[in-house]
Amino acid sequence: MKAFINGKHTRSGKPFYSLMEMSAASELPIYSGGKADVIFNWGGGGLPTLANTVVLNRHPLFGKYAQAQAMKKQSEFPESIPRSYHKLRDAKKFPIVRKPINSYGGHGIVLIKSARGKGERIDTWYQEFIKKVREIRVYFFNGSVGLVEEKFVIDPNKVTWNLYNCLRWQRCRELEANNELASIVCSAAKAIRLDWGAADVLIDKNNKFWICEINSSPSCWGGHKPKLKMVVKNDIYVLTENERSDLDLSAKMWANHMKRFIRQTRG
Repeated sequence: MKAFINGKHTRSGKPFYSLMEMSAASELPIYSGGKADVIFNWGGGGLPTLANTVVLNRHPLFGKYAQAQAMKKQSEFPESIPRSYHKLRDAKKFPIVRKPINSYGGHGIVLIKSARGKGERIDTWYQEFIKKVREIRVYFFNGSVGLVEEKFVIDPNKVTWNLYNCLRWQRCRELEANNELASIVCSAAKAIRLDWGAADVLIDKNNKFWICEINSSPSCWGGHKPKLKMVVKNDIYVLTENERSDLDLSAKMWANHMKRFIRQTRG
C-alpha cells in the first residue's frame, strides 16, 4: 500500500520543516504526485490528489473566520464556540480580540477594548474575548483525542499564550480522558471538515471549555524547540537515533495513529 504525507513547500521546492518532521516521525515519504492509496494532508498547499485516493483533510476550511462561523453554526456544541464578527462595528460587547484571517502561533492577535478610534482592517476578523485561567491544545485524529498538552506561561494576563510568553507545554493526561472535551473538539473539527489537527481550547473560571480555533498543521513546543537535523532516504526524512528521541510528542502520537489507519484501510 502506498501512503504519503502531503503539504506545503517553500518557493524553492523544499518541504516546510513541520512536514519533514511528520515524514520522519511516521516514516512515510512526502507526496510528489502520482498514484497513492492513502494520503495524510498536513495543512494545505500540498499537491492535488486523485479522486479515488483515501485522503485525510481533503477539503477542510482554512480561513479562521470561516472556521469560527462554521463551528458556531454546525457544531453540536455552539455554546462552546466564542462569537465571531467579520467587522468591528458588528461587535456589541467589549473587549474583543482582533485576529488576522490567516495566521499562526498567535502572531498579530490584539485585544480591542472599545470601538472608539479603531478603523476597520480587511485582513482581520474579531472574536469574543474569553477570560481564561487555563489554555490547552487538544490533538485529535479521525474522531478521537490522542493527546492534550497544557500551556504554562510567563504572564497569564497577556492575550496570547504562544510566542515568547510560553514557558513550556506539559502533557495533561486527566483531560485526555475527558469525554466532554473530546465530544466538543471532535464535533467542531467535523464542522470544518478537518480529520486530524489540534484545537486550542480555553478554560474559564467555571471550568467551561471554549474552542478558540483549530489548526490543521499546528506548531508544537511553544515555538522554542530547536530544529532537528534530517537526511532524505528514499523520499523519507530520516533522523539519527539520538534525534528520534527529540521528536515532538504530538508527531509520535500521530505517527502511531497513521500506521493504525493504514493497517485498517489495508483491511
